[in-house]
Amino acid sequence: NPDRKIDSLVILGGGPLGLEFAQMYKRLGVDVAILEYMPLLLPNWEPEISLEVRKILEKEGISVITNVNVKEIKKNGEGKTIVTNKGEIEADEILIATGRSPNTDLNLESAGVLLNENKGIKVDDELRTSNNDIFAAGDVIGNKMLESLAGKQGSIAAENAINNAHKKIDMLSVPQVVFIQPNVAMVGLTESEASKNQKIDTRLIKMSDVPKANILGEDEGFIKMIINKEDRKILGVHLVSENGAEVINEAALAIKMRASIDDIVDTIHVFPTMGESIRLAALSFTNDIKKMSCCI
Repeated sequence: NPDRKIDSLVILGGGPLGLEFAQMYKRLGVDVAILEYMPLLLPNWEPEISLEVRKILEKEGISVITNVNVKEIKKNGEGKTIVTNKGEIEADEILIATGRSPNTDLNLESAGVLLNENKGIKVDDELRTSNNDIFAAGDVIGNKMLESLAGKQGSIAAENAINNAHKKIDMLSVPQVVFIQPNVAMVGLTESEASKNQKIDTRLIKMSDVPKANILGEDEGFIKMIINKEDRKILGVHLVSENGAEVINEAALAIKMRASIDDIVDTIHVFPTMGESIRLAALSFTNDIKKMSCCI
C-alpha cells in the first residue's frame, strides 16, 4: 500500500497480479499505466485472451504499453520517472509485478535436495525431492504458483510422506484465473501446446451468443475450446467472461475425466446460466449455435 494518496500509478509487468492491481486502482480513481516487456499481456496465455484483456482494460481507461524495456527509474520530487525504450513516463508511484521466484535459500544442498530449471525444488510426480525423506509442495517448487494448487499439494505431500499413498496431481486439469472483471480463466493446453503431437480442432464462441450473458448485460469476452480431432476429447478451455472463475471448474473436471465434447453435450445444463457456455462451445463443433433455439 502506498504511504500516501496517489493520483497515478505505473505497473511494471502485465501478468495476472499486474492486471488485477491495474483494474483495482483504476476503479479507485487512480490513473494507471501498464508497462509490459513482452509483445502481449499474459504472454503465456492464448493470444486471443491477451488481445481481449487489453481491449477491456483500455476501455476502462488504463494505458497499456507492450514491448517496453525499462532502462532507468529516477526520483522526481514525490513522484518517479520511468525511462524506457519508448520514452519517459511519470507517476506518483510504481508497482513492480514482474513475477515471483521460489524462496529456496534454505541451504538445501546440505540435505541433498536439488533444484529444477525454474530454481524451485525438484520433485517427482509424488512430490518427493531428490532426498527420499523430504517432500516439497506449493510455490517453492517453482511451477504454477496458485493458492488452491499449493494447498492440494501440501495435503498430498503429507499423505505420501506419512502413509506412502503414492498420490499424484493431474497438472493438466489445474485451472488458472485472473480476477479482473470479466474474469479470465484457462485450463489444459493452449492451441500451440496441443498441436505439437496431435491433430486438433478449435472453436471460439462469443459471450454475446450465451443467453445468460445477455440477460446480465455482460456479453464481453468469449470461450475457446480445443479438442483432439480424432477422439474429440477436450484438451483445453480458455475464456474471458463474467463469472468465468465459476465456469472454468466444469472445464477442469472435463479435462481431469478426459471427457469428450459428446460427454458435455449429452449432459443437461441449467438454462439460462453462464455455465451453459461450456456446453455451447462443445456444441459449436457440430452446430451453428447462432441458429439454435435454447435447451437443444
